[in-house]
Amino acid sequence: MSDQQPRTPGPEPPPASTRWQPGALPQNTQWQQQPTVIAPPGTVVPKSPGIAVIASLFLPGLGSMISGNVAIGVMILCLWLASWLLTVILIGFVGVFVFWVWGMAQAYRDAVSWNRHHGMIS
Repeated sequence: MSDQQPRTPGPEPPPASTRWQPGALPQNTQWQQQPTVIAPPGTVVPKSPGIAVIASLFLPGLGSMISGNVAIGVMILCLWLASWLLTVILIGFVGVFVFWVWGMAQAYRDAVSWNRHHGMIS
């Protein structure tokens, strides 16, 4: 018995240099035309005012925390939660609305301020 199997009729396989090999990219792809850009460590990425406002829409103060102003964000969140407790005596409804709107406005200002401080336009 021989270690080689009998050849079946059909086209010849391509030479080994043109075959696809795992981990290799074909020569005529877009990937080689557009290099991957990887930010070096320590690169400053701008804060998105839109994401900060949306975060504060769901939880007042969260957008400010995301934008880097944690103290103001925590204060807005605590005041908003305290207003919910004060809804028992009806005065809290005003605070709930006011702190919710303030949280969104402050989140936007914090993100824009952070970007400006780091030399970015947002």
